[in-house]
Amino acid sequence: MLRQRYMSKNYEPMSAEEILTLLDLTDLATETRLWLVQALGENAKIQHYPESNKFLFKPTLGFAVKNRHQLLHKLKELDRDGLGGVSMTDIKEALPNAEKSLKKLVDSKDVMIHHTVRQGRDCVLQQQRVRVGS
Repeated sequence: MLRQRYMSKNYEPMSAEEILTLLDLTDLATETRLWLVQALGENAKIQHYPESNKFLFKPTLGFAVKNRHQLLHKLKELDRDGLGGVSMTDIKEALPNAEKSLKKLVDSKDVMIHHTVRQGRDCVLQQQRVRVGS
């Protein structure tokens, strides 16, 4: 449910009570509620904000990309730091409308998609622009 909200571009964190209400689980025992809050806080795919005790989906990438411009910026940072590209699976999990955004970036030659034979998956890399001397 948190992932669905994230993919629909709703980046507002939710309290445990709001989550339980949306899931229609308002009649849980107190100890079950406490366990749920603890489990949500320990989940690697959920960002916990302890000061407000709210939760938000956190993509596998470890950083949020809300649009193709942010993705391109992050890919450029990774390239500059020598860290390579990002798996297509991670991008699809982190970026709403990932297919459409990637198509635009590939068409504009800002990124390239490389299929890794060994791992059998696609990786998205920032493509270097080469200037021809003038």
